[in-house]
Amino acid sequence: MKHLFFILFIISTSSMFLLNCSTKENESAKVIHTKSCTIAIEGMMCEKGCKTTIQNKLREMDGVINCDVDFELQKAFITYDANIVSAEDFIQTINNIADGDLYKSKIIEDKDIENLPSEVDQSTNDESISVSFYNFETPDLGVSFYELIL
Repeated sequence: MKHLFFILFIISTSSMFLLNCSTKENESAKVIHTKSCTIAIEGMMCEKGCKTTIQNKLREMDGVINCDVDFELQKAFITYDANIVSAEDFIQTINNIADGDLYKSKIIEDKDIENLPSEVDQSTNDESISVSFYNFETPDLGVSFYELIL
């Protein structure tokens, strides 16, 4: 009886360990669809309060990789994962600050970004992102140098 209990215990803990490992591996490497958008913002009156408020609200959104608000240009520049969030979500977030009484925004540009990491590991404990694959193409300079020698 003790042996049967011991064998069942080993099987159950082994299966839980194996299931947890595969789940964490799938969660840690996610393919992202990186996009960049520029949003015009009307109604910003001060750099310290308005800019900071809008920037913080946008940075708190899931899927935002980077966000900068430029007070002088009255624009927000956002890099994000289009699988999680969209440019329209940013418009809605900005327009709903202070019950929609302060800011009006519109999309100026929304485009895909090439040559960025296709898979990232974003830890839930901090704000760091590690890249597991990076696609960057360089010109073949060896052929051109060889042709110059001849």
